[in-house]
Amino acid sequence: MANRFSPFSAIFSAPVRVVADRIVPASAAPRVVEDLDSRWFDRILGLPQGSVRNCEVRDIDHGTSLRVRVEVFHDGGSTTLFIKQTPTRVAARTFNLISRLCEHEVYFYGHRAAETGCAPTALAAQWHAPTGRSTLVLPDLGADGFTFVEIAQQCSSDQAAKAVEAMALLHRTFWGAQRFDSRREYVPANMMSAWGNPLLCRYLGGTPERLEEHLPTGFAAQARIIRDRAGDMSALFNSFDQSFIHNDSHQGNIAFRADRAVLVDWQVCAVGSAIKDFAYFLATADTELRRAHERDLLALYLDALAAGDGPVIGWDDAWHAYRVLAVTGYIAAAVTSLFGDRLQNIDNVRTGMLRAATALDDLDSFEAVGATLAHPPAR
Repeated sequence: MANRFSPFSAIFSAPVRVVADRIVPASAAPRVVEDLDSRWFDRILGLPQGSVRNCEVRDIDHGTSLRVRVEVFHDGGSTTLFIKQTPTRVAARTFNLISRLCEHEVYFYGHRAAETGCAPTALAAQWHAPTGRSTLVLPDLGADGFTFVEIAQQCSSDQAAKAVEAMALLHRTFWGAQRFDSRREYVPANMMSAWGNPLLCRYLGGTPERLEEHLPTGFAAQARIIRDRAGDMSALFNSFDQSFIHNDSHQGNIAFRADRAVLVDWQVCAVGSAIKDFAYFLATADTELRRAHERDLLALYLDALAAGDGPVIGWDDAWHAYRVLAVTGYIAAAVTSLFGDRLQNIDNVRTGMLRAATALDDLDSFEAVGATLAHPPAR
């Protein structure tokens, strides 16, 4: 598993898979929703053969994956499904295959999702290695009472609490990665970050002009520390207590219901610093919500984490980790903004980045980064 997800093999295999995708027929592996026939839907829905009559596409979105919402008509009514596939556009497909986003997520849903307690149950999770084609089928969470909140919108304090509890459950379950073998084959580590983070920190720490106009005054000068110490940032971000993390935990990737929250879009899940999920979520959440509730939410996270003989983290250590790891929320938001509206709509892009930058300013995160790099804690 570790080799299968290594960045170098991904770089070399991606163009081969792009070419193979153009040659290999859909009968070998579905490429788009139209390649999925009624017998296939009968099987994944657990219906008698011949029950499904047809399906209609309700929404389609081209991004880091091809996302399609379909309504499947069958005997007794209809069922709405959410289907993710490898992008069909060449640039997006190549990026996805190099980053192994769909491959990674299919592996997660096929092997680990049921153990997390905070992920939807996939009806199908298929990966075709020769072509890089993937098909992930999830239930329509909206039909089960869940709602989504766009990044540019504001979730409620109750929704934030449900999200924090879901993260704590995930982290408690996999705390310390004690169930991973020596090669971390339980779920692959995010190997792209070892070389990707320094490059991103060096670039973003210089605050490109197209970002600076959307950032608070004086932010660029403070951000230079992540450029100057770019080579040390991956080690810093991974220096806190480890668990299995979602790793892309902005509110747009969370489905909320009155009794619970579930996390979706597990394309970059990895082993990493547990509090990163919490920090990323709050740093990109509504600024006034964060300012009013961040201490209460951190206390809730720590209590939920420690429940049932779970791990205990002291308040000072947790607060320090939050301040440092909030930087990862800014990096993620800034990277997304560099793609303009190709990954998110422009309101989400700009709002997420501004919120994250404001959070770093409020938390004196760059000061915390500098102090930690100057005096790393003994572990």
